[in-house]
Amino acid sequence: MKNESIISLPIKKVALYKHGMGYFERSGSLNGAQHVELSCSLDEIDDMLKSLIVLSDQGGPANITYDSSKPTAEKLSEFGFDLRKVKGFPDLLGQLKGASVIVDFEDRQVEGRLTGVDRAERVVDSTVVVDNYAVLYSPDSGLTRIDLASIKGLRFKDEKLASEVAQQLDLLYLSFSKKDRKNLLVNLDQGGQGKVTIAYSIPTPIWKTSYRLVFLPDEKLLLQGTAIVDNVQDEDWEDVAVTLVSAHPISFIQPLYEPIKPQRKRMAPQGLASTDPFIPERPVPAAPVPAGAMSLRQEASFDGSWGAASTGAGIAYQMQDLAEQSLDVEAKESGELFEYRIEKPVTIPRDSSSLIPIVQEQIHGERVSLFNESKNNEFPYAAVKFKNSTGLTLESGPVTVFEESAYAGECLIDVVKPDDKRILPYALDKAIAITVERKHEEKPVYRVQLLNGILIMHSKRLSKMEYSIENLAAKEKVLYIEHPVQENWSLVSEAEPEEESKNFYRFRLVLSASSKQNLFVETESPSHYQINIANLRQLDSQFQWLLAQNFASESFSDSLKAMATLLGEIGDLNERISSIHVEIKDQKDNQARARENVKTLGANAVRFQEAIESSENKIVELQSDLEKANSLLKEKYSKLKEAAMKEMESDLVFKG
Repeated sequence: MKNESIISLPIKKVALYKHGMGYFERSGSLNGAQHVELSCSLDEIDDMLKSLIVLSDQGGPANITYDSSKPTAEKLSEFGFDLRKVKGFPDLLGQLKGASVIVDFEDRQVEGRLTGVDRAERVVDSTVVVDNYAVLYSPDSGLTRIDLASIKGLRFKDEKLASEVAQQLDLLYLSFSKKDRKNLLVNLDQGGQGKVTIAYSIPTPIWKTSYRLVFLPDEKLLLQGTAIVDNVQDEDWEDVAVTLVSAHPISFIQPLYEPIKPQRKRMAPQGLASTDPFIPERPVPAAPVPAGAMSLRQEASFDGSWGAASTGAGIAYQMQDLAEQSLDVEAKESGELFEYRIEKPVTIPRDSSSLIPIVQEQIHGERVSLFNESKNNEFPYAAVKFKNSTGLTLESGPVTVFEESAYAGECLIDVVKPDDKRILPYALDKAIAITVERKHEEKPVYRVQLLNGILIMHSKRLSKMEYSIENLAAKEKVLYIEHPVQENWSLVSEAEPEEESKNFYRFRLVLSASSKQNLFVETESPSHYQINIANLRQLDSQFQWLLAQNFASESFSDSLKAMATLLGEIGDLNERISSIHVEIKDQKDNQARARENVKTLGANAVRFQEAIESSENKIVELQSDLEKANSLLKEKYSKLKEAAMKEMESDLVFKG
């Protein structure tokens, strides 16, 4: 029989979030009860313990107890006997040897201590029958056998043993009746009177959204949104106030249910170390907008007008009537949160889902075509460009489009804030054919920079893309072309995009019926190559090319010429030094041959002896010249380094 001092409170409020958490609120009157029972799964218990809050009229404290974290098998193993192994009366009595019991059988009672179970076989009509007997011992009667078939009842004289049997039975019952469920008992010290509210958050499936977008007459759209809510709880939601929150609060799992015994070092007493502090990074200021490119903050023109709008009847007219109706949904924005508060109570049976209307508004839009070469390199997509004039934050989800009383296609939408604009492609538009042609070229050097001994020549790479467009339809069409934004490339074409996203420039073109049109998009990227002046031993072709250019800065030109003069002198000196080394080698070779002749001719080698002395004098003279040349070369390099370490730059001036 259920304990009347323990009650369960019904769920009254549910708030579901888009990050997989749900807020639940239970409330009710105690009506004499002093305890409230809660139940949750093992996956929910940590979040339950982390977030549980109890509020009551009396305002008194609430003591909360909950089931042990030990598995059922481990709990049962702590007893001296195991009811899981009991298949019948003999198995039970066999495990309780030594227990003091009172046995009721026939018309009398016998008290004693169980010593075991005895078996005896007998033959009845040629059939072997096995009889089981309980064997009891008492000081007065000694050992007594009692036929188990005649036993009407058995009681334990030891209250502790009787309690342990009851505890095991409770554990075994819970193991299959509430598999993997954990019970929490809220103990209230308020005399069983007043109202109590209990709130907590636990993991839940995210609520999902889907939309229907219907082209209506009179240049309007009907946007109908539905929230899909899943009740995976072990109980029904009956007349529950549901709130759907469009936000992603920070959430985590902290193990609170399982007892934690951290491993500790043998050292001075210390507390458990916390996680390192987290310092958010400083935001980087927005980069300046390249010349010719549209600012991300610039508003694109949008008049809400249509192209060739449908005038079909059927579902469009019916949906127009529906658009005049309002939903019982209160939308509220607070900081980063946006809530859909369902005003009428919602009932969702356990393990069921429900579709709840949350949006039903007329909005303005425009029929357009959208071309993105990376998605389809031949045809654009039929799309609708709309402005979120609902005043609501639209959550992400699939959108089904209906046009001219029929299904037109499907698309996806991400989160859209109020007054934001989106383009939704829902079908392929084969009435417009597009071909793309690319060209690349390297532009001339336009600036030269001298920095720390390096000459840096700046130029630009130019990318030209031509979109050739043919409108095959016999009506005017609006086309958006998405041109990719590339890092370190800026837009320089005369055509300006209407808007810019993170990865694309978006150009708007109005195509006349049955016409052809081209769009030229040019982007450029900085390019450079460099000359390390310290590595030059003489003027090279690049340096000579620079000397032939016209510079806006006369001082920069003079510096280049001065360095060119030094490089010319350094080149001459290097050639002179190389020549001296060759001459010294030749003289040493002559000496070697003369010495060989002296060894051969002896006293008759006077002429060769004189040649040795002449070569020696020449070598001394050449080494002196080499030393002077190296000293002068070092001096020239020092001057070149001094000139090259200046920081200066100049643009080139092109004639004509």
